[in-house]
Amino acid sequence: MKDWGGLERDQVHWLMALHEGEWLGPAAEPLVVLLNGLGLLWMLGSGALLLSQRWRRRSPGGEGAP
Repeated sequence: MKDWGGLERDQVHWLMALHEGEWLGPAAEPLVVLLNGLGLLWMLGSGALLLSQRWRRRSPGGEGAP
């Protein structure tokens, strides 16, 4: 079965091992999971901040209002 751009699963397994932190060993895998979770929270928080800044820039009185 072809998955990633015509490559077999076995050919791209190293990429998943890198992504999941398998190469660090079983002791460090929870650290990778924690860092992935923190990265997700960081992206959600920074995205919400950027969105709120954009909404604040658009004042109800139009572009000329302070």
